[in-house]
Amino acid sequence: MREIVRERVHAIPALEWERLRRVSRELGHQVDSSHPPTALGRDLVASREPESAGVHLSAADEVRIDRELAPYVPSLQERLYEQHTFAW
Repeated sequence: MREIVRERVHAIPALEWERLRRVSRELGHQVDSSHPPTALGRDLVASREPESAGVHLSAADEVRIDRELAPYVPSLQERLYEQHTFAW
């Protein structure tokens, strides 16, 4: 599933990402009241130099996590499909 989502995200044109950023900024979208507006978070991340990730999983841990999340994958795939199919 991750590969499918990754492919779809990479297929979105840069102009569409920019449009979504502008809409988010104009609407002041927030995850919830405990988070700053999403656009501000993106601006903060964009203003910093990239760093290497600090999380490293063993193959066994990845399998365990995939197994734990497996029951939720079908409903999440359906939701993602509906959101991305009908949002365009």
